[in-house]
Amino acid sequence: MAKLNFTAKSVAALKPGNRRVTYWDFNLPGFGMRVTPNGIKTFVALYRHAGRKRWLTVGTYPPLTLADARAKAKDALHAAEHGGDPAAEKRMEARAETFKELCQLYLDRYAKPRKKSWKEDERRVNAVLRPRWGAIHAKDVTRADVRLLLEELAENAPIEANRVLALIRKIFNWAISKDLVNTNPCVQIQRPGREQRRDRVLTEDEIKAVWRATEQEDLLMGALFKLRLLTLQRGGEVAGMQWAEIDMNNAVWTIPAERSKNGLPHRVPLSAPAMRILESLGSHQTELKNTAKRSSPYVFYAPDGDGHVEELQKAAQRIRANAKALLGISEEREFDFVAHDLRRTAATMMTSMGTPRLIVQRILNHAETGVTAVYDRASYDGEKRDALDRWASRLLMIISDLRVISASSAGGPS
Repeated sequence: MAKLNFTAKSVAALKPGNRRVTYWDFNLPGFGMRVTPNGIKTFVALYRHAGRKRWLTVGTYPPLTLADARAKAKDALHAAEHGGDPAAEKRMEARAETFKELCQLYLDRYAKPRKKSWKEDERRVNAVLRPRWGAIHAKDVTRADVRLLLEELAENAPIEANRVLALIRKIFNWAISKDLVNTNPCVQIQRPGREQRRDRVLTEDEIKAVWRATEQEDLLMGALFKLRLLTLQRGGEVAGMQWAEIDMNNAVWTIPAERSKNGLPHRVPLSAPAMRILESLGSHQTELKNTAKRSSPYVFYAPDGDGHVEELQKAAQRIRANAKALLGISEEREFDFVAHDLRRTAATMMTSMGTPRLIVQRILNHAETGVTAVYDRASYDGEKRDALDRWASRLLMIISDLRVISASSAGGPS
């Protein structure tokens, strides 16, 4: 086995022989150069996958420089150490001729490993992009194609058109980084829908109506929306709650880093009403388990399969319609409510009750920066618990029609 200290000068000086020779770099095991009898020089990487040797062609020298080849080889060998198969992935990339194939590569290689919201990407790919451009070459998708699609979407769903544009742009940017295409057809295309930051906060009467509307849902879905209001956590985080994340003895729910939006674990103290809801759900699931009908690690298990519930939009629409009826809103008027309003409403009311904004931000698990953002996250558990307990008490008063009696009318402190 020929070994060589790879430098720009030594690589350039390699001469062809009577047969193909592979030279290996002293400084990066598994990285080499093949020199054929007709003088073609190719950088290669050798690794093992599933117990078998795999050869990866890194690139031809020139135009590929030694520095670039070593960097590519290092990435490939690192991926192989963690179970990857760079040679197989490269072959798959080479086959990504159609836009449909490009989308699948994007989902498998980028979105699923890196994005918590990859299912939204997959939904838009399957519902919008594949039916439109699936059979044509990815490189043949033009700016005119993108603009026409967005104009059609924007007629009825301008914000969704914005999301589709962002997805198309991301797919092509990723493809450019992998040398699958050379251009991005979204260049200089503006978002078709005008977006405004939503600041909707429900009134007390609306909170009461929404809460009562959740009681018209089945046990799981009604409890899910109630916990969103009680804990102030995001819908996807509540929907994916697992029993192993809940310390029932200490009334704490810990959202693991891989499920939280900012990538850090998040401790959520559970108020008494939240605990009662979870205890009820636990008893329900125990009954199902005893009858051999159901056993799941998820609190909000998917009734028709493995995993947890994911489709919350239809339930939110039913809750909106039922709350509208409870409020006596006429049929021709809309009740402006989306599920995320629960989180914003609770946060706003907690602030109005005197809870410091810092504590509310900790409860919401907003992204933070700096070293203390990592090491200072458990130091506010007491303050968070007190704030969530006081919010739960306020919420119970709202939904039960109780009101705080003023000191003047009661003749003393309330």
